[in-house]
Parts: sequence; structure tokens; C-alpha cells
Amino acid sequence: MAEGAEQQGRVWQRYLDLAVRFEELLQARPEASPPIAEIRAAFGVSSAVFGASCRQQLGISPTRYLRLRRLQRLRQALVTGDAGEDGLAGLARCHGIRDVGRFAAAYQAFFGEPPSATLRRTRLGGSPPPRRRRPGEP
Repeated sequence: MAEGAEQQGRVWQRYLDLAVRFEELLQARPEASPPIAEIRAAFGVSSAVFGASCRQQLGISPTRYLRLRRLQRLRQALVTGDAGEDGLAGLARCHGIRDVGRFAAAYQAFFGEPPSATLRRTRLGGSPPPRRRRPGEP
């Protein structure tokens, strides 16, 4: 029995270490989210191990975590007026978004308004509404 608990503790610690390294890597490179395969290769772990680590420690898959971080970074840029002259499309490209339409749909689903509304309100001096949370979201 003790051996099983010890093994489980080692697995949990390994998953925690991977999640911490994942977050550190993302913070070190905030302008670009590297592909999951590149991250796994850098950490020397399989897709299954990396996925299990993220689901256990973050509550979601690594891909979903990257998407949510990207949405949060983009919203922060919109709210602080960092969209620049290129507007939404330019901002999306700067953050590695290739399909602006899909990004806009995901943004609206997550924040309850299209990114253009956030940008418009920011340029007019208003503040965005609080993000709606759905059950099961971080």
C-alpha cells in the first residue's frame, strides 16, 4: 500500500514540475506561444504525460490552456489600447493568430462581446464588462 502511495506522490510531483516548467516557458516567451509538440520535445515527455500533467495541475488540456492565455493576452492589449494602427488583424497576427474570424468568435464566446467592441470602448475611454464564467472554466 505504501509503495502505491509513494509512486502516486512521485507522479503527482512530476506533473506539478511539468506544469510549473510549462508556465515558466510561457512567461519567458509571452509574445509567442510555441507549438505543444515543441514544448513536449523540450521537456522530453510524451503527449499523454504532458496532457495528463496539464489536466491534473491546470484542470484543462495544454492546447486549451494556450488558447485561453492567448485570449487573455489579446484582451489585455485591447483594454490597454495596444492594438496600434493595424487594429485587430494586426494585433492578432502579432500574437500568432492566423484566423482572425475564428479568434473573434472564440473571443466573443469567452468574453461575451466581440473584440471590436472591447477596442471601440477602450478608444472611447470606457472599461470592458467583466468576463462571464461558465461552469468548469478556470
